[in-house]
Amino acid sequence: MKKNFVIDWILVFVAVLSIISGFALHLLGEEGVNDFWHYVALFHILTNLVFLIAVILHVKAHWRWYKGLLKNGIHKKIKSSLILPVVFFPLAISGIVVFALEESGRGFGLWHYGFGIAMTILFVWHLLSHLSILRKSLEAKSVHQDSIDKYSI
Repeated sequence: MKKNFVIDWILVFVAVLSIISGFALHLLGEEGVNDFWHYVALFHILTNLVFLIAVILHVKAHWRWYKGLLKNGIHKKIKSSLILPVVFFPLAISGIVVFALEESGRGFGLWHYGFGIAMTILFVWHLLSHLSILRKSLEAKSVHQDSIDKYSI
């Protein structure tokens, strides 16, 4: 499997974990702050650090696509790919502010939750628009498998 697809699948997996833990935190609410809430919050933070690293690697892997976008214009580009960064940056910034100020249930916390809902919708849209490509990445033979097939009887 190509490195790009590995990064893509990591993004999918970590995004799902982030969405689940984010909604869990919202449902648990601040009134119920206890050890379990803190464990879920820690899981959410660590998951999103991995997500942020994977996003950076994803953008780096697709940098030619972004350069082509600036050079050639939008035309037939996938709209979900264009809207994702517009929502991702405020989501990430509000998440950092919420963490720094320990303000999950008010102000920035509510903004972060709203951006999280928008990002969840965009993630599903983006995933569905790329699903056939991701599915094909699972079907592709690895280089190792090709060499095994080559020498098998």
